Amino acid sequence: MATTTAFPEILRIEVMDLDAGEVAVVAQLDRMPSKVWVDRLRQGVGSTPGLEEVVVRPDGYWLFFVGFGSALGPAMHNRVAQLIAQASVSGRNSPTSKPRAGSRNTSPTKNVNQPFPSGSQAHAAQL
Repeated sequence: MATTTAFPEILRIEVMDLDAGEVAVVAQLDRMPSKVWVDRLRQGVGSTPGLEEVVVRPDGYWLFFVGFGSALGPAMHNRVAQLIAQASVSGRNSPTSKPRAGSRNTSPTKNVNQPFPSGSQAHAAQL
């Protein structure tokens, strides 16, 4: 059974050189992003060191990132993909998002304060 997400996924990313030495990145999404998701993406871009001047402009299924200098080079493609993924992940972890069915909000480690056995302490002392 296929699962669907409420967040857009990347179909492709293109990097284009503009006049005056700037670079634009265009990302095509599989669905139109919501305004809340675009706002989260803009916050992520604005809080990333070195990308404070980058402007995100959505247009239907497309996102235009304008204002990159040429300093990032070929890393721009990967950085934009990371920012888009981060916007989706932060949306899944937001207080307004519903937990997945069957998930629990407990720690995977049941005995957090349990001391190590004496054999592992001796091994740690050898290191």
